[in-house]
Amino acid sequence: VELAIDDADRRTERVELRTVLHSALAALPHRDRQVLALRYYGSYNDSEIAERLGMSIGTVKSTLWRAFRKLRETRAGRTLHADLVAALTVAEPLGDHGATPIR
Repeated sequence: VELAIDDADRRTERVELRTVLHSALAALPHRDRQVLALRYYGSYNDSEIAERLGMSIGTVKSTLWRAFRKLRETRAGRTLHADLVAALTVAEPLGDHGATPIR
């Protein structure tokens, strides 16, 4: 019975984490969300993202860095902090960007 409660608690925490994460991501500028989605949902590397979005690799890197900084500055980011990257790798896709989640 205790194991089932622990599993239910973990599922609840993951749902709450995903909700907070999606809210924080939705507050980011479109370009930041695009780059994050391609990296973490689509598993694209820097050069693939650059080619797909028509930007330089340096711009991709700085956009990723800036997007994570913006997320950390939000209430959600401060709450999530260490769990943020882990959640990005298992979260459902955002909106209609066309990328698929990492399984």
